[in-house]
Amino acid sequence: MAYNRKQQDMSPSASPIKKKSKSPNTSDMVDKMANAVAQFEDILRTELTGMRNKFASHMTVVKLLCSKLDLLTGEMREQKKVVADHDRRVATLEQQVVDLQDRDRCSNLRLVGLPDGSEKDDPVGFLKRLLPMWLPSLMGKEIEVERAQITYPFSVWEAVTVVSPFHGYEFCNVPYSR
Repeated sequence: MAYNRKQQDMSPSASPIKKKSKSPNTSDMVDKMANAVAQFEDILRTELTGMRNKFASHMTVVKLLCSKLDLLTGEMREQKKVVADHDRRVATLEQQVVDLQDRDRCSNLRLVGLPDGSEKDDPVGFLKRLLPMWLPSLMGKEIEVERAQITYPFSVWEAVTVVSPFHGYEFCNVPYSR
């Protein structure tokens, strides 16, 4: 036999000539594609349903937060109004305190530069006797002196000071004569 070695090793399935495969049937391909599309639609439908449910739950939380934010914003506006009102009231009260302090100071008279010992032992009588001479607007009026306080100087260059609160008369804008 004149077979060569290559021919001996060949089996009918290992033939050098390839068999032609069957051409795919179009109807089979359409069926396979339809099945794949149906499976894909089912997967997408379940995923989208899950995503819609999650989105709906998130939107519920967002709506709740928005309503709480609206409530807090309204309360904050009200609190700002209250704080602004309190600020106005505090400013008014501060002005009233300053006014009261000024009025309290108006009934005090401070005399600076009196000679030492000029009031002797009766500073109230001294003030009642000499104030009408120093302040002509007090001439003929009854002067009520509550007390008289003498402040002696700390050094040679300071003068003796008499501070005295008066009742029934304000000294804020009293003209005086020397």
